[in-house]
Amino acid sequence: LKLRNCLRLVSRPVRVNTALPTSSSSFTFVSYLNLTETIPTAFEHYHRQHSDSSLVMSSAAEKPQAKAQQQQKKPKEKKKKLSKEERIALRAQQQSKSQPTLQHPDDGDFGDLVCNQSQYKTNRVWTELRDLSGDLDGKEVLVRARADTVRKVGGRVFLLLRRSFCKVQAVAESNAVTSKDLVKFCEKLKPESIIDVFGTVKVTAEKIQTATPAKLQLIEIVVKKAYCVAGVEANRLPFEINDASRPEADEKESEKDKDKKFVHVGQKIRLDHRYIDLRTIANHAIFRVQSGVSRFFRDFLSTQGFIEIHSPKLISAASEGGANVFKLRYFGRDAFLAQSPQLYKQMGICSDLFRVFEVGPVFRAEDSNTHRHLCEFTGLDMEMEF
Repeated sequence: LKLRNCLRLVSRPVRVNTALPTSSSSFTFVSYLNLTETIPTAFEHYHRQHSDSSLVMSSAAEKPQAKAQQQQKKPKEKKKKLSKEERIALRAQQQSKSQPTLQHPDDGDFGDLVCNQSQYKTNRVWTELRDLSGDLDGKEVLVRARADTVRKVGGRVFLLLRRSFCKVQAVAESNAVTSKDLVKFCEKLKPESIIDVFGTVKVTAEKIQTATPAKLQLIEIVVKKAYCVAGVEANRLPFEINDASRPEADEKESEKDKDKKFVHVGQKIRLDHRYIDLRTIANHAIFRVQSGVSRFFRDFLSTQGFIEIHSPKLISAASEGGANVFKLRYFGRDAFLAQSPQLYKQMGICSDLFRVFEVGPVFRAEDSNTHRHLCEFTGLDMEMEF
C-alpha cells in the first residue's frame, strides 16, 4: 500500500524491476528512481530493508549473462593480404634488427657494411688466404672472401671462406669476446656472400678436410668481427658450386647407386649463369693455364728480341681466302673478321721490325659438329726474318 501511494504522487513514469524470490510467494519491487526525493519517509524503510538483497539478486542475474558472452567466441578477423612492396618493407624492417647497416667498420662488430665509394680510408691491413699458415697461430688477421658454406652446429656457426683456390674455416662462437648477436648474424649469412672476417688464427688438432690447400687444413679463424660487404639477395642460387665442381666420373657412378645420386648441372644452366659457373676450381684452373701459357710465350720471345704487335680484327677482305670467314655489315659496307694475323706480321717484317709476335683472337667460320671447334680461339703467332 505504501508503494501504491508513492506511485500515485509521482508525476513521471517510474521504471520498476521485478524479481521472484526463491523463498517467498510475495513480490519484491526494486525502483531505480529515488522516490525519497518526492516523499522522504514513504519508501525509506522499505528501500533500506530490501536494497542489499536486490543488489545481490541483480548481480547474480548478470553473472550468467556475462558468462554466456564470454563463451561466445569472437569471429576470427581475416588477416589483410600484404602486397609485394609491403612484404619487402616488412622483411627489411625485421632484418634491420638482426642485421644492422654500418657506414664504417668502427660502428660495430657485425652488420651489413655500406660501400664507402672511396670516401674515406680505413687503414686496415688485409691478409690473403694463401698467406695464412700455422706460423700465425694466436695472431689477429683480417680477410675478405666468399662464404662457400654456412652451417650451424650447436651454439657455433662454421663458415668456410673461399677465395680462388684457397678455402679456410672460420668459427663463430658466443663467449666473452664474441656476442650472441654476432653468432646469429653469421648464421643468417647466405652462401656466395662476400664478407670481411676479423679474428684470431688457431691451430686445430685435426685436419679440416674441406679446406684447401693442405696448409690451410691445419688452422681455423676464431671470429671476432664479421661484416657483409656484398650479400646474396636471392633465397636460392640457380645451382650449388659444389654440384658444378663435381667431376663427371662421380656423377656417372652415382647413377648406378640410387641412394647416392648427385645433382647434375647441365650446360644450358651453366651458360645462363656463367658468372657463377666460372667460380668453380676447374674453370679457375683453365684460365690460369691459359694465362700461364701466354705469359711464358711472351717472356721467352721477349728475351729473344721479339716485339709484340696487335693487328686489326675487322678487315675489308678475307685474309686467307675461302668461304670459312665471318661476314658482317660495317657502317653500310661489308667487313670480315680476321682469320689470321699473317698479313700484318709480314708487314711488320717489311717495316724492319725483324721479329714480331702476337697473342690474340682468331675467327674461323667452320661448321664443326664437335664440342671442340675452331670458330674462335686465341692464337700464338710469331714471324721473323731469315
